Amino acid sequence: MLVWNFIYGTSVGPVCFVILCEVSATRVRSKTIALATATQAILGIVMTIAIPYLINPDQANARGKIGFFFGGLGAVALIWSFLRVPETKGRTYEELDIMFTKGLKTNEFKDFVVDGVHP
Repeated sequence: MLVWNFIYGTSVGPVCFVILCEVSATRVRSKTIALATATQAILGIVMTIAIPYLINPDQANARGKIGFFFGGLGAVALIWSFLRVPETKGRTYEELDIMFTKGLKTNEFKDFVVDGVHP
């Protein structure tokens, strides 16, 4: 578990913090980071308590079926990310703020032209 945690923590683990720092609007960035960190901590506590019950033979005894639980969570997260995380490649923070202010849908960020400059 320590090796897995080290590899996860030095590779894909911190990606969520990069995404929420890069994608949130400047005026609400600190609130976004605080909310995401608090949510992650609360869900981490819930999972830390629930997982031993799920895998314990005397309790839920889910054994390998717990993979379906995490697979379902992963699928929901993938769909949510696809629909809600905008494309920011080649955009400045100012351009992102303009697009957030205009209320663009996330799929419109990619092709939106800000003051004649297209990424």
